[in-house]
Amino acid sequence: MTELMSIVHHFPYASFFLLLVLGSIGLPVPEEATLLLCGYLIAQGSVEPVPALLYLYAGLLAGDFMIYYAGRTFGRKLLCHVCVQRILPEATRLKMESRFTKHGLLLILFGRHIIGFRSKLFLVAGAMGLSPVKFMAIDAVAAFISMCIVVSLGYTGNDLLNAAIQTLGWSADRLSSVGIAVCLFAITAAIAARWIRLRRESQCRTVSAESDCRRAVAS
Repeated sequence: MTELMSIVHHFPYASFFLLLVLGSIGLPVPEEATLLLCGYLIAQGSVEPVPALLYLYAGLLAGDFMIYYAGRTFGRKLLCHVCVQRILPEATRLKMESRFTKHGLLLILFGRHIIGFRSKLFLVAGAMGLSPVKFMAIDAVAAFISMCIVVSLGYTGNDLLNAAIQTLGWSADRLSSVGIAVCLFAITAAIAARWIRLRRESQCRTVSAESDCRRAVAS
């Protein structure tokens, strides 16, 4: 952990990019957390605004395009895969496809700001054959809006956080320790919850298969 924090400390811009890309492919680190952190660090003077925002923007676009490209490359085979159907059930996918047919680019423009919805939307957009140029054009606008809003919240929240630190009497080191502990707890809880959900689904499928076998034998 110390080595990881040292890397983040010495390479904050690359860390922003990496966190956004990893978050887009399943790491339990919401992009909003990275954007808020960047805004806070800009307010603290720990990072320069221009390179930080450029790396953020590149990370957002790269992560979004990776999801879209997976949907476009593997199509409905990917959407019908059991792992994908756990997060995107068929009924939900059909509704999204219907809305995408009607609204298309507007759905991406507004849907990108919804946590947990954007990745599903990008998969469907790719699988339905939206051209890469159109996707990147509308996603670039939506990602820029998201970045500006959330980074601004992190920047303006600096004063509130400093006031809270003074009220609690915490040092910067203690704040960092608490922040790391919270992040580790959140990641561990997310992994544990996902493991429990997958285990329950596996048990349900096993029970269902055994029930089907009994019916087949009885008939």
